[in-house]
Formats: sequence, C-alpha cells, structure tokens
Amino acid sequence: MEPIRYVVETRSADGVIISHTEANDARVSYLMEHNFPFATHGRTNMGIDHAWHDYDNEAYAYEAVKMLAKRGRKSIALNGPPTHLLYAKHMRAGFERGLQEFGLTEFEWTALDTGSGVENIQQLGQRAGEAKQRPDGIVCNAPLSALALVSGLEASGLKIAHDIDVVTKRNSQLLAWFRKDLLTIGEDFRIAGRDLAIAVMARIEGKEPTGLQTLAKPSLASD
Repeated sequence: MEPIRYVVETRSADGVIISHTEANDARVSYLMEHNFPFATHGRTNMGIDHAWHDYDNEAYAYEAVKMLAKRGRKSIALNGPPTHLLYAKHMRAGFERGLQEFGLTEFEWTALDTGSGVENIQQLGQRAGEAKQRPDGIVCNAPLSALALVSGLEASGLKIAHDIDVVTKRNSQLLAWFRKDLLTIGEDFRIAGRDLAIAVMARIEGKEPTGLQTLAKPSLASD
C-alpha cells in the first residue's frame, strides 16, 4: 500500500497498474477515493466499477481437469495460487466444476500454494510420489511451481505422462522445448500487458471504466 500512497501523494506518475488483486482490495478503494487513474491485473469483488484485465482462471482449471479426464486420470490434486487472491477462488470453482462433470475425485494434500517457494513445492511433489495414496493428475497454477512439482515427483521414481500427468499454464515456448511430457494451456502475458496499458491510458484521458474490462480465454492450441 505504501508505494501506491507515495505515487498518489507525490503525483510521480499519471496512472498505475496493480496486480495480485484481492476480493476486497484496499489499494482499489484508496485509488478510487483519490480519483487516481488505475487498472488492475485481476478482478475484485467490491461492487466498484474499475478498469481491469484478467485471465479466465475458472475456464483454465476446468479445461485442465478435462484434459486429465481424457487421459484416464481419476484422482486430481490442485496446486493453486495463494488463497487470499481472488483468482484462487475462480480457479477453485473451475476445478470443482470439472471434477463433478467428469466424475473425478480430488486428492487433498498439504495446503501449499504456488507462493510457498519452489523448495517446499519440490518436497511436496516427492512426498506425494512416495506415498501409498497419491494423485494421478495435478492441475498447477504456474510453470515454475509445476517444474518444482515434477522434480519432486521424478525424485520419488514416478514418470511424468506415464504414472502421473501435470497440467500447467504455458506463457512461453520454454516448457514445450524442455518438458514435452507436461500438458499445457496457454496464457498470453502480451495480451495482458497490451490491454492493461490501453486501459490505464484511457483512464488517464478521462474515459469511464465501462469498456475497459477484458477477460482473456485460455488457449488450448500450441503456439
């Protein structure tokens, strides 16, 4: 909050973009109160009309579960974002909808999220792989945490795409180059950056937030 307050009080910028939004985000309230132009990477649930761009994490999680169901997986774990972020709820909703629709069960494990640090996530993967009861599919929020999980799973002796499948977001070609055994769904950061820049510039020019709210759909095609 302090960096936002500094920018507003000093007018050292004409507008700001904020990320990692919460359902009730104090930064949004503060910016609205001071009539300062902004856009958010992620939505809020405050009943406030503001400019935003978001990735459809509910659709992502649903499509990830669908992928795993098509590969015959039955026991699915979720390694999602920190639960205080609003998009964690979106992802959870899509995950649960997919489980219900395709008749799968959730594998409940230690409450580690993608903000828990790669070493902890790697250890989680190894413990899961070594356990008598383990998932056969994992939906992961981010490529880095997916790679940490894969490292742990392989250290336990499991083979990716054979014993277990992992789905993660794809925001570059790196995963396709180095880990062809991972299942991926596209998220284009270039679109996010473009839409957020357009939105915040429009707010600086005095345009209303209506029409400055965009939701990017997951890309199932390889790119």
